[in-house]
Amino acid sequence: MTHLEAIDIAAEYMEQKGWYVRHRRWEYDHRNLDMVCIDEDMSTLVFIEILNNGCKVSPSLDDMVVTAAMYVRDYHLENIPIRFDRISVNSTSEGSYNIKHTENTCHIADPYIFYEQMRDRQRVHDILCG
Repeated sequence: MTHLEAIDIAAEYMEQKGWYVRHRRWEYDHRNLDMVCIDEDMSTLVFIEILNNGCKVSPSLDDMVVTAAMYVRDYHLENIPIRFDRISVNSTSEGSYNIKHTENTCHIADPYIFYEQMRDRQRVHDILCG
């Protein structure tokens, strides 16, 4: 199964749980967020990292957090609580798949402070990396 297929499977899973999938493979500065969801009452934003057959294809959590900060900035979502989840999609020998959803692998209590910290971190990165 490809990583894109794993994202599609995970998106269908989240939609069945009542989440709205805002984006799949959202990119900022050559960094990707596998999937971005928001719950049905628009009160929680979730960035989901997809593990495909146990392999981590996406960037490190550190990169994911910086990219998520840019997502928050670009879509003006500073006032919505944010959390990070992980979904493992494993194919079976019968051709089906198993899904394991781990919620709150990293929780952001105050999105404004998170955004400001990540904005400062991005500035430092831009200065160091040109």
